[in-house]
Amino acid sequence: MVHIILVLTGYLNIILAAAYTLTSFQLFPDLPPKRKKKLFRRQEHTLLQFHFFCNLNLILLQQDVKLIYFYGAQLLFILFVMFAYRHIYKGTSRLLTNNMLFFMVVGLVMLTRLSYKDYALNQFITIVACFLVFMLVPLLMKMLRFWERITWVYGIGGFLLLATVLVFGVEEYGATNWISIAGVTLQPSEFAKIIFILFIACRLSKSLELKDLIITTAIAAAYVLFLVLERDLGAALIFFIVYLVMLYVATGRLTLFISGMVAGAGAAVVAYQLFTHVQTRVNAWRDPWAIIDGDGGGYQICQSLFAIGTGSWFGLGLGQGVPNTIPVVYSDFIFSALAEEFGTIFVLCLILVFVSCLLVFLDASMRAGKRMYKLIALGFGVCFMFQVFLNIGGVVKFIPLTGVTLPLISYGRSSVASVLLIFAITQGIYLLGQNDEGDMNEDMGQQEAGTERN
Repeated sequence: MVHIILVLTGYLNIILAAAYTLTSFQLFPDLPPKRKKKLFRRQEHTLLQFHFFCNLNLILLQQDVKLIYFYGAQLLFILFVMFAYRHIYKGTSRLLTNNMLFFMVVGLVMLTRLSYKDYALNQFITIVACFLVFMLVPLLMKMLRFWERITWVYGIGGFLLLATVLVFGVEEYGATNWISIAGVTLQPSEFAKIIFILFIACRLSKSLELKDLIITTAIAAAYVLFLVLERDLGAALIFFIVYLVMLYVATGRLTLFISGMVAGAGAAVVAYQLFTHVQTRVNAWRDPWAIIDGDGGGYQICQSLFAIGTGSWFGLGLGQGVPNTIPVVYSDFIFSALAEEFGTIFVLCLILVFVSCLLVFLDASMRAGKRMYKLIALGFGVCFMFQVFLNIGGVVKFIPLTGVTLPLISYGRSSVASVLLIFAITQGIYLLGQNDEGDMNEDMGQQEAGTERN
C-alpha cells in the first residue's frame, strides 16, 4: 500500500509542478482583477498540495515523527508569508512571493530527503530568521528616501565586506572566499554582490558622462579583480556580467558591451593559465572520464550526469535514487538530485519558474519611477538568473563548474540570506513604484482641476 501511494504521489507532484508553472505564465498578461485573483489562489493551492504530498512521501519513507512536526512548522510559515505580503504589503508582487515559496519548498523537500538533521532543519531556521528580519526592508525603503544619496557608502562598504576574507578567510574547494566567525561560516561575496548592484545603479543613474563611466568601470573592475585574487571565479563572473548588462542598458551603447565581453574572454584565458583548480574544472568539463577521481574533478560531473540520465522524464521517485553518491549534492549539485528523483519534466518546470522570476524582476524595473530603482531591479534580475544558469549549466556539463549555488534551493546560509534580501528589496521597489504612480496621478488630477477652474 505504501509503495502504491509513493508511486501515485510521485506522478501527482509532477502534475502539480506543471500546473504551478503554467499559472505563473498565465498571470503576466493584463487580466481582470477577479480573474487574476482566482489564478493566484489556484497557484497557492497547487503549491500547498505539492508541499503536502512531498512531505507525505518523506514521512512514509523515513518513518520519523519529527518530520510531521517539521511539515507543520513549514506549513505555518508558508501561510504566514502569504498572509503577510497579501495584507501588510499591498501592491507588492504576489507572483514573486509565491515563486519564492515554491523554491523554498523544493529545496527543503530535497534537503530533508538528504538529511533532515544536517541540512533541512538548519536551512529552515535560516529562512525563517532572515525572512522575519528582511520583512522590514520594503517598509524602510518606503519610509526612508536617502538610499540614492549614499553611493560611496555602497562602494566602500562592498570592498570592506570582501576584505573580511583577508582576516577571517578560510579556504574551501580551492577558493578563499569564506569567513568563519564564532564557528559560523559565511560567504561575503553573496552580500557584496547586492551592495555592488546598489553602487552601480547609483552611479549610472546620476551621470553617464565619459569621465564618470571610466571611474565606475574602474571600480567595478577592482571588485572583479579582488574576487579573482580570492579565486572565487564564479562570483567574479556574476559581478562582471551584471555590470556589463547594467552598463549597456543605462547607456544603450552596444560597443561597450561587446568590448567588455572580449575583455572578459581574455581574462578567462589568463585565469585558466594562473589557477590550477580552474584548469581542473575546465579539463573535467572537456573530458570528465579522463580524470575521474574521488576528490572531485571528473567524478562529480560523471555522477551528476548518471543521476540526471537515470531519472529520465518522470524520475525514480522521492527517496528512490542515490543522490549521496554525488559530492556536494546538497549545494552545488542539488539540481542533479532533483532530476534523478523528480525527473526531467519537473526540473524543466523548475527552470521555467526561474524564468518567470526574471520576468517579474524586469516588470519591477519597468514599473519603478526612478532610474536608480529601475537599474537595481534589472541588476537583481540578471544576477539571479545568471546564477541559475551557472549552476544548472555546470551540473549538466554545458559549461565548466563554477561552484555557485541554486538560489533558495541549495543548502547555504549566505546564499539563502542574500536571495531573500534581493527579493525583499524588489518588493520594496514595487511599493515605491506604486507610490510614484499614485503621486503622478495625483499631480495630473490637480493639473486638470486647475485647468477646469481657469
